[in-house]
Amino acid sequence: MRSRAAGLAALAVALVGPAAPAGAQDPEPDPGAAPAPPGPPPPPDLVISGRNVRMTRGNVVGIRMGCRGTASQAGEACLGSVTLRLASALTVPFDPPGRRPPTTRRINPFNFAVRDFALSVGESATWRMRLSRRAAKLVRDQERVRVDVIARYNSRAGAEGNARRNVRFYFPKRPGV
Repeated sequence: MRSRAAGLAALAVALVGPAAPAGAQDPEPDPGAAPAPPGPPPPPDLVISGRNVRMTRGNVVGIRMGCRGTASQAGEACLGSVTLRLASALTVPFDPPGRRPPTTRRINPFNFAVRDFALSVGESATWRMRLSRRAAKLVRDQERVRVDVIARYNSRAGAEGNARRNVRFYFPKRPGV
């Protein structure tokens, strides 16, 4: 009668197969076969300015971006869209109408604005974006708000890239600031 360990070993060999010989090596690749074609080149870098951004009276902000690449990427471009999104949830005071007592409200992250862009390698530009009414009211009421600038883009060769920066939007309430 077999022992239990011998039975389990026989079952393992039956399921997995016999072990490879000790001197076995992986076969060498065929020298006549063509190497695998390389993938698309990496996309150029998209750089987003990290400076504080002032909102105008017309609820417009300017986001400065630049597309940079290497000398071998001449003729490339960064083509995509940029989204302005509230960085994190805010708790703001709220005074309901009538005789109800003041309370607070939680504002979850939402998109302030979205815009498409196209920048050639070596080029930089300021993209002016009009904020939604809700976003502009939030910036005016809070005076300053943290916003994520999220860019998703492709190169002309089809390589995907993304860039993200956290900036502060502000609207001064005092004249002359």
